[in-house]
Amino acid sequence: MIGLPAGDRWSVMLASRAVKELRKLHKDQNALDITWKKIRELSAGQFTPDNHTPITGTTDKIPIYRARLSNDLRIIYQIDLIPDSSSTVYVYPV
Repeated sequence: MIGLPAGDRWSVMLASRAVKELRKLHKDQNALDITWKKIRELSAGQFTPDNHTPITGTTDKIPIYRARLSNDLRIIYQIDLIPDSSSTVYVYPV
């Protein structure tokens, strides 16, 4: 996976397959611009029903989401949460 900073809120990790698909979009600059704009929106936490729809059958274990773009494009993604290495995490017993 390749890590790319795409916004102020969360960094975006792209799988090699996603990078290949983005390279294919270089032929259509408008589609590429739309895709990067949507990735930046998701990175900033701007979730809407159109860009944060859970894919059926994935919500039990690791939810996978679909974002709709124009030109009949889709982004399939998941959100991984890991602690920031620069901050302290406290765990309190319940």
